Amino acid sequence: MSTDAVYRERAALVAYLAALYPAVIVPDGDPATPGWSLIYVDTPQGQMSWHLSSDDLDLFAHVPTVDEGPTWDGHSTEKYRRLAALTTDQAATRGPLLRSADGDLQVVRPGDTLILRSTAPMTAEVAARLKADVAQRMPGVDTTIFHGIEQMAVYRPDQLRHE
Repeated sequence: MSTDAVYRERAALVAYLAALYPAVIVPDGDPATPGWSLIYVDTPQGQMSWHLSSDDLDLFAHVPTVDEGPTWDGHSTEKYRRLAALTTDQAATRGPLLRSADGDLQVVRPGDTLILRSTAPMTAEVAARLKADVAQRMPGVDTTIFHGIEQMAVYRPDQLRHE
């Protein structure tokens, strides 16, 4: 893979990050790297910035361009610690993903009820172990087991409509 392709892949990921958090681009923002723009992304973990090739600016149409950017907070490789902390925070708040019978991915959060349906008969002991496993892996998620059609669904009380 060429260096340009690696920069393009990185730029695509930074563009996604800039869609999640406030960001600005400063054209020729670093006198040490003429022709390269700087992107600043303001995240809950702190500022992150990267140099952007002019070849990759098409990925950033959603990010405003400014003449003068924010004051650089002095981060360098610290941004990768911040990014790791953002990832950890997001994974902790999102909850686990499960694939439903129709193939859709669903996020399971505390307060949800995981409904499992099995075509095979299940002893009370196996059902209890399954519920205990779900409780350990997904704290705050209740489990209901039905015998019959093999399927999985997530019941979320706040999504019910009462008519």
